Amino acid sequence: CRFIYELLSPDGSHNQGDRFLKLFFKTVLGVSEEKYPTGYIVVRREACLTTDSRLDLMIDTDSCCYLIEAKINAGEQPEQIKRYCEWAEKLGKDYSMYFLTLDGHVSNTTDKYECTCISFKTHIIKWLKECEKLPNISNIPTLIGAIEQYLQLLNKLTGKEAQNMKEL
Repeated sequence: CRFIYELLSPDGSHNQGDRFLKLFFKTVLGVSEEKYPTGYIVVRREACLTTDSRLDLMIDTDSCCYLIEAKINAGEQPEQIKRYCEWAEKLGKDYSMYFLTLDGHVSNTTDKYECTCISFKTHIIKWLKECEKLPNISNIPTLIGAIEQYLQLLNKLTGKEAQNMKEL
């Protein structure tokens, strides 16, 4: 999630402010522009929730916390999503839990908690392609190159590369 974090962070080395984050809210999380958070907003990677719990990505705002657990070729820890949700409930503000996998499969550890499934294959690839279309991004070849390389990796990991080759 390092690359995703770097793009999402308004303070990222891309020098694009929150442009990628706004697009992520819209494309991946389904949050309309009107509901995009204003004011305090911080993106964290490997957020340490407890001594034995680290969340892959967290977008923290004044009113809501967006928790994202990513799994690529790794199993879930016992009650992992449940623990993250219980931690978020203690914050005393709204939260949304997302489970990000290659194909968007359901978490085995949600228990009674709501957890939205998102995938690299559909959601993240779509977001990255939309990032490339943002005005003036094409003027930054290193950024476009990095996004393209990450897209190639995701296409390979999700089997889209083989599908694209078949179509060609």
